[in-house]
Amino acid sequence: MIMAAKFPSPEKYDKNAIVTVPRYSEFHNEAVNVVKNFGIKPRIWLDTGCGTAKLVHDHIDEFPDTEFVLSDPTRGMIDIAKDRMSGNKRCSYVTKATDELMFGSESVDVITAILCHHYYDEGGRQKAEENCYRMLKKGGIYVTVEHTAPATEEGFTITRARWKEMLVKAGRTEEEAEDHLARYNCSFFPITIEAHVRQLKDCGFSIVEPFIMSYFQVGFYAIK
Repeated sequence: MIMAAKFPSPEKYDKNAIVTVPRYSEFHNEAVNVVKNFGIKPRIWLDTGCGTAKLVHDHIDEFPDTEFVLSDPTRGMIDIAKDRMSGNKRCSYVTKATDELMFGSESVDVITAILCHHYYDEGGRQKAEENCYRMLKKGGIYVTVEHTAPATEEGFTITRARWKEMLVKAGRTEEEAEDHLARYNCSFFPITIEAHVRQLKDCGFSIVEPFIMSYFQVGFYAIK
């Protein structure tokens, strides 16, 4: 008999993320803050790479007239998201990666993608963000946070050392911290801030701006 993959509770998963990714919770809060200050009342909000549904769970009450679509390529994560949202009738779920989503063109007001596209290579990431552009309504907003690559070797060395220090202070051993950091450019594939801005503009977005930065992680919003 094949056993289903066992995923931790959303609280345990998020707790681990908080001590792995600097300012993890702030990324969700600040992404929502960008949307709140953008000046629209979204009818449809797609959270792609939703994971445990932390963003929607923490902020759904702030948008009482919004329907949320939670998408993730991993069935186990979608199961966690469904359980966490406890049958909320304003939520629907899709088990697909961003580049595979087939919602209609110009059908979504807001798309958030928090730390989920760095697993693509550069071509795959562009395909995913082009699909976000296609699905967004004119005047809609795309908000993402991603691991990025420093522009210089010196910058990489300093930022890597800072992240390792953070991991060790959070309880990782030196070996565990090194194992985690070894995933850089092997399990995930960051690009520079400049390259990410250029890629979003190549997708067609008229305005692209960074809104938060922490270690290797940078948030951007892009307006169609």
